[in-house]
Amino acid sequence: MDALKYTSADSRNRYGSILSAILLTGLFAGMLNAGASVIVFEVRPSRLFQFIASGIFGKEALVGGLLMALAGLIIHFLLAFAWTYLYFIAYPKVRLLAKHKILNGFVYGTFIWVMMNAVVIPLSHAVDGPLNLLQNIVGILIVTLSMGLPIAMLTHRYYSGETPETFTPSL
Repeated sequence: MDALKYTSADSRNRYGSILSAILLTGLFAGMLNAGASVIVFEVRPSRLFQFIASGIFGKEALVGGLLMALAGLIIHFLLAFAWTYLYFIAYPKVRLLAKHKILNGFVYGTFIWVMMNAVVIPLSHAVDGPLNLLQNIVGILIVTLSMGLPIAMLTHRYYSGETPETFTPSL
């Protein structure tokens, strides 16, 4: 829990507690990810969240209506908060994360995609589809741009105390 105490006075004063930063960053990344998935894969939001719920409830979730969509929405944001929390906790302990925030955002987004597709989804009850290379590449880009980069950038901003006026992107 030492990471929860690691903040500069400026970032604490400007951005509030680390818990609020994690929640807001996770909410932002989760919304970006869901929105990008709906647009790119041309799927209704309720269908997207039913698919997510199928990871716990099995294929019955796909016909479970609004209740399963709501369960999927909750699961989606719990995962977004978990990935955000992990990065926020790792950030003060891994110095490399502060030096190359954009590059690390791409790496972290790819890491999230790999962990979700190689570990989480196979261990779940989600309906498995055929392997599609193009769809996987698009999925990696979506997760990288909607989760990896925002989490890395906002985590850096929190710990450094940067403001929009002083922000400078760096690879």
